Amino acid sequence: MDAKHVNIHLDDVKPDGNINEAEHQIAFSDRIILNKTDLVSKEELEDVEDRIRSMNSFAKIIRTTKSRAPLDEILGLNRFRVTYFSCISLMSIIFIIIVALV
Repeated sequence: MDAKHVNIHLDDVKPDGNINEAEHQIAFSDRIILNKTDLVSKEELEDVEDRIRSMNSFAKIIRTTKSRAPLDEILGLNRFRVTYFSCISLMSIIFIIIVALV
């Protein structure tokens, strides 16, 4: 996610009931790379992170500048498991479904 422009993408209303890709990506991520953090103020960064956490409280947010992320936090984690979603609360599942339908 681009810290400077993520709100624009999240607020984007898609025609004909299409899914907002930014919302979809956040809802189903277990790691979110928040890039360009140097281009926003501390307050803007906190607001963006709060918004992301309101959509997915389980994902780890990794702040980056110029796409420089710690590779050990994003590669070779073998994280995708269908069973991962079994630990998500019912309210989170309902939220994910609502986001997908909107």
